[in-house]
Amino acid sequence: MSNNPAPDSNYNLIYQGRRKIFMDDIPITEDNIREIVLETYQTHYKNANDITYLYNYYKGVQPIKQRVKTTRPEICNNVVANIAQEIVDFKVNYIDSDGVQYASVNSDKLDDVQLLNRYMGVRDKDTIDKELFSWIFIGGVGVKIVTPEQYLGYGERAPFEMYTVDPRTAYVVYRNKLGEPPALGVKFVTLSDETKIFSCYTEDHYYEFAVPVGDGYAEILKSEPRYNRIIPIVEYTANMARMGVFESVLDLLDLYNLILSNRGDAIEQLVQSLLILRNIQLTDAQKQLLTQMGMIEYGDRSSDMPGEIKYLSSDLDQNSAQTLQDMIYDTILRIVGMPNDRTHSTSSSDTGSAVILRSGWYEAEGRAAEAEKLFVKSERIILEYVLNLCRETRSGFDPIDLTVSDISIDIPRRPYENPQSKAQVLNTLLATIPPRQAYLYSNISVDIETDLKEYNEWVAEKEAKIGAYESEIVNEISEVNNETVLT
Repeated sequence: MSNNPAPDSNYNLIYQGRRKIFMDDIPITEDNIREIVLETYQTHYKNANDITYLYNYYKGVQPIKQRVKTTRPEICNNVVANIAQEIVDFKVNYIDSDGVQYASVNSDKLDDVQLLNRYMGVRDKDTIDKELFSWIFIGGVGVKIVTPEQYLGYGERAPFEMYTVDPRTAYVVYRNKLGEPPALGVKFVTLSDETKIFSCYTEDHYYEFAVPVGDGYAEILKSEPRYNRIIPIVEYTANMARMGVFESVLDLLDLYNLILSNRGDAIEQLVQSLLILRNIQLTDAQKQLLTQMGMIEYGDRSSDMPGEIKYLSSDLDQNSAQTLQDMIYDTILRIVGMPNDRTHSTSSSDTGSAVILRSGWYEAEGRAAEAEKLFVKSERIILEYVLNLCRETRSGFDPIDLTVSDISIDIPRRPYENPQSKAQVLNTLLATIPPRQAYLYSNISVDIETDLKEYNEWVAEKEAKIGAYESEIVNEISEVNNETVLT
């Protein structure tokens, strides 16, 4: 077994989307944990192979690199236009442009939510989520792990540790029953001698065992009860099919690379056109030299035919090739739900909404909304485990009195919406309806409770200043009136 399977460059995906791993609905005990893990690992290994292929593809290791030409093999341009990387980077930066944010849905819980966000900042949650989204969009699956704090004696502290891990080294097993609840979380590492150490979490137990290379016995190293019944290893997916974002267009990406490479070959072959010599008498030394330079010599049966020297060449219709290349690129972006401003002309009469509709931003938003819903579903499990750790009274920490329902998980992304219009809407609504509804309907705020609290404090401070100023004016007027009466 290998920690990071590395199939050859000709490896073909045999399964679209990563397989969800199931087990029978039976109790997991020390007696059967090794059998369950080693059996489910076989399915995980296939998933890991697929993820490795997609990850290498993202890095530019694509099938065009293995192209072989039988005609004029010395002219062979194997060019990678890494659109897969372009797609993944756009998706990650679009959905996670401002980071995942926790907001309070209850004004009484603002202080607790702010403390939770501070703990998340200590654990670099923004960076962890960015890595997680990268794995989700490349391989279709990402994995996050939370554990109790392992205090090392330096830096700021939080009651928990949080990690995004390589999905090729961790997976979740689900029970084959209604609702498909998670039954087992598995994380493994490979030692220098190829021994694998498996860390396994069930709802009520933690197991750790070693699997040596070959047919060695899987020895149990640790068996401990767990009291937090949430499995701390959670899978995140990009879509219901558990596919990477460019997985559905792999054939088109390969075709795009092939067309680009062939266009390069055509240009090079035009420059290096073959020289045709008919009925020309050459010495052996001349023949050898010209053959190396790309000469073809042949004789005509008719001896009275005159000698002829010419280049053999055929120009590629670059306009047709460019049209086909643009069509493939546009199709790729349409399928993956990515905007394409480059292939559409603009007009000074276009409205902002027309540009958005025509260029595919609504499609991009729709795909992002789908990914967000699946992300939030998994994030709630992680959040519940974190809150369980934060509720405990531990040395150096104040307990946090929150439940998952007290928190809104938001992923703000509005790159094309007009904030000036929203501010105008908010200003109008504040003059006609209560502030909470105004913030809600204007859609300008991610954390309504925090913004509303700051707005109310600002209004109160402003009114206090106005009241103090008015009192000062009244006093001055009273003094003037008193002086006038005395006079």
